Formats: sequence, C-alpha cells, structure tokens
Amino acid sequence: MVQQAMQYIDETPDLETRIELIKTLNSVSAGKIYVEIERARLIKKLAKIKEEQGLIAEAADLMQEVAVETFGAMAKTEKIAFILEQVRLCLDRQDYVRAQILSRKISPRVFDIDSSKEKKKPKEGDNVVEEPPADIPSLLQLKRIYYELMI
Repeated sequence: MVQQAMQYIDETPDLETRIELIKTLNSVSAGKIYVEIERARLIKKLAKIKEEQGLIAEAADLMQEVAVETFGAMAKTEKIAFILEQVRLCLDRQDYVRAQILSRKISPRVFDIDSSKEKKKPKEGDNVVEEPPADIPSLLQLKRIYYELMI
C-alpha cells in the first residue's frame, strides 16, 4: 500500500499536500521492516523539500533519523548515496563532528572501480548522474581527496 501511494506524491497539487502525504506515509511505514526502504526514500524527499525551504537543520535531523547502514534489502549504492547525503547536510549546517562520524561508515574501497562487479542500472528520479564540467576532476579523484581530508 505504501509503495502504491508513493506513486502519487509527484502528482499532488501543491507543496503542503505533498508534505502531508509524505508525513502520513512515513507514519504508516514507521517500525515496519518490509517497507524500510520506502520509508528512507520518503524521508529523503521530505528532507529535500525542507532544504529547498531553507530549513537545513531540520533536513539534516530528518536524514539522521534513518540508519540505512542496517537495511539489508537496500542496494549498496543507494545506501552510500544516502549516507553521503547525510554527510552533505551535516556539512551544510556546520556539524563537522557528526559529518566525520557519518563519513566513516563508508569504506573508501567502495569508490574503487571494479568492472567485473559494475552493473548498469537505470537510475530513478534524483539519482540521475549529470556530467561535470571539464575543469572539475573526476568523481573518483574528488572522493579520494575528500576521504584523505577526513582521515
């Protein structure tokens, strides 16, 4: 039911209705293991809305409520993207200690490119990768520089 209702989030007429629908679905899915991934996605959408409204502290608090590293059914790449989003929000609100703690949940080895394990999956929604400008280093180089600075 939660998965079915999540399809209607983007079709809501205004922002207030969208926020209420997300909060309602979040309360329905709270504490249920079989919809933990959907709940994490709902929290991410709500945090994005809060961030767009300028409420960075609230967005960071919302994202930190979810411990995605314990979700067994969630894809590893989605877990990493979620944790990196948590780190980014902590850095935006200048909570450097929490950002460092969260960043240590990701092993730098996951950023190494392994062509044998690499699978091309179609990205959905916010996870679409955009090409960077030519003067910016590659994503792999940026990640390694970032983690060297964090250690």
